[in-house]
Amino acid sequence: MDSHQAKDLVILFDLDGTLSDSDGIHLKVFQDFLAPHGFKVDEEFFMKNIHGGQNVDIFGRLFPQMTIEEINVMSEEKEELFRSIVRAGGALRPVPGAVEFLQWLEGQGIRRAFVTNAPRANAECMLEALDIARYGEALVIGDECARGKPHPDPYLEGARRVGAPMARCAVFEDSPSGARSGLAAGACALIGVCTTLTPTKMKEEIGASFTISNYSDDNGLREYILNLRQQIMQHHQGEEGGGGEETKNRTVEKQEVVMMDNDDVVVASAEAPVDVVAPPS
Repeated sequence: MDSHQAKDLVILFDLDGTLSDSDGIHLKVFQDFLAPHGFKVDEEFFMKNIHGGQNVDIFGRLFPQMTIEEINVMSEEKEELFRSIVRAGGALRPVPGAVEFLQWLEGQGIRRAFVTNAPRANAECMLEALDIARYGEALVIGDECARGKPHPDPYLEGARRVGAPMARCAVFEDSPSGARSGLAAGACALIGVCTTLTPTKMKEEIGASFTISNYSDDNGLREYILNLRQQIMQHHQGEEGGGGEETKNRTVEKQEVVMMDNDDVVVASAEAPVDVVAPPS
């Protein structure tokens, strides 16, 4: 890593619903998988009970009588069904413009990593199907961290893996649990990918600083990223040079994020000193 990269912006991407247009496949898999157990999985049920969650939590809520061993068996059966659909080809597509955006980031020299709650086998299957694995320096799996999303652990691990503080990491997310994970970790910006949620919900209820429906180059996303990058670089240049009165008088704010589960019960909170970077105007 050169000295420029050591002070530069880093992008941490979720996968499902953020880079891969996979929510429709997950919905169909859960519909087929849970129907024999008496569950009718429509979009409302999916968003409330499944979207963005880990299998151990999803099945634990739906089948509270099951042991962890039974939940693990059920989870693997469901995930193998998902992977078989992806491997068959044609069903999984990238979110429009995602591949071109990853290529643009690479051309700009902006480093990237993937951070997901998907099991490793699923994540690797999706990355291979979309042919985008080479655009990420690291792949962080929620199940392999002490806690998955919505806790901050996966994004903190992503930052650690690329050697950057979270104050220089922007997070791309589509789900409430993933967004809360990124915010709790102290991301400098949260870009909400509105493949399932509305921009209003992403901004007003979850706290996204910028929202997109896809990665089209005419939605202002690239300009936003370049402005954010410039702010971060200028901030660190100011710190190195003493920063004048503005930097001398600058205080490091504390960000406290309270994360809620689907029943609005507090499941975690994080309080840590973070460098607060205002969104570009």
